[in-house]
Amino acid sequence: MMCYTCDSDDDPGCFSQPEDQRAFLCRIMNVGSESFRCITITATKGDKTVALRRCGIENECELVLDSNNALDWGGEIFPDAQCSVCASDYCNNDVGNKISLF
Repeated sequence: MMCYTCDSDDDPGCFSQPEDQRAFLCRIMNVGSESFRCITITATKGDKTVALRRCGIENECELVLDSNNALDWGGEIFPDAQCSVCASDYCNNDVGNKISLF
């Protein structure tokens, strides 16, 4: 599966234009390809918005966000983060292509 991979700390275009970012073939050791998913995480705190797009696994959102849907972004906590998971090539270019949202 091909997913967009970017981090808004390194590239501000990650939030709104992931199609201009790197595409990555998902490969995770000891995980069958049927479990691969494309992940999009967005969070806002005050006037700062962050985004992360990457390869992951089916339950990635449960692993990345805490039980209150908060995201720890380099030691800074972003409450009410959103995480979407999708299951087709390049599907994490837009949060509208999600199969689950936390």
